[in-house]
Amino acid sequence: MIKKEGSFKYLEIKNISKNFGETFVLKNIHLDVFKGEFLCLLGPSGCGKTTLLRIISGLERQTNGDIVQDGLLISNSPTEKRDFGIVFQSYALFPNLNAKQNIAYGLENKKINKKEIEKRTNNLLRLVGLEKYSDQFPSQLSGGQQQRVALARAMALSPGLLLLDEPLSALDAQVRSKLRNEIKLIQKKLNLTTIMVTHDQTEALSMADRVVVMERGHIAQIGTPFELYENPITPFVADFIGKMNLLKGKYDKKNCVFYYLNNRFLISQNTEYSFLENCLLGIRPEDIEIIKFR
Repeated sequence: MIKKEGSFKYLEIKNISKNFGETFVLKNIHLDVFKGEFLCLLGPSGCGKTTLLRIISGLERQTNGDIVQDGLLISNSPTEKRDFGIVFQSYALFPNLNAKQNIAYGLENKKINKKEIEKRTNNLLRLVGLEKYSDQFPSQLSGGQQQRVALARAMALSPGLLLLDEPLSALDAQVRSKLRNEIKLIQKKLNLTTIMVTHDQTEALSMADRVVVMERGHIAQIGTPFELYENPITPFVADFIGKMNLLKGKYDKKNCVFYYLNNRFLISQNTEYSFLENCLLGIRPEDIEIIKFR
């Protein structure tokens, strides 16, 4: 586990499992999230990442395990008693309320005074760049603008934790790229502990401080984007993060040579890894150089 200097464990996920009947969706998940960290849960459909996010929020109940947030055990706390804001893929805005009213909705339910609501909603509209669109209804806003409203609404109650469930997947590529940068800037500005679910590796690698790669209900690897790309620990991670040529062959430890079909690859004697006789050799495309022999 990599701990950022000056930070502490804000969220602790301890031995979380989730079964649906005889089928397990999550099994023995252990994960620490540090204060102010942007963490991505990355993996293919069906790997359990969304279920884990829903368990953190209380929208789904775990079969086993505990969750501790800011020192408080919240494993069995109802959703409304947990300290988080959430943004869904579908925006989930109220169609009969304008942008400003959507953002203010949660504040009004908490009986916060009108002056404070006005101040906070105006600040959030400015933060997400929608001051000019405060009176617009969801049907009058673009997809990117609607997601900005959803983001501002999630932050309105100043939550300790922000949960993002595939927030950009419904947007086109150009808008997605722009909003990706904006979300990251806002998150860093507010030092807001954030967990985002995505199946998009580009999204995860460009936004996250650390990435949790999930496979079939397990955590395959946790690390910074650089660590996952440069030092994947399983063939699944190597193949899922970026592009990787995986060659199955035999390794001759004595001569530091890997044999694949009729080809020989010299392995550096300075490598820190120990190879088995039968193994996979992973090569990134950018590490291949074609040399012309005369």
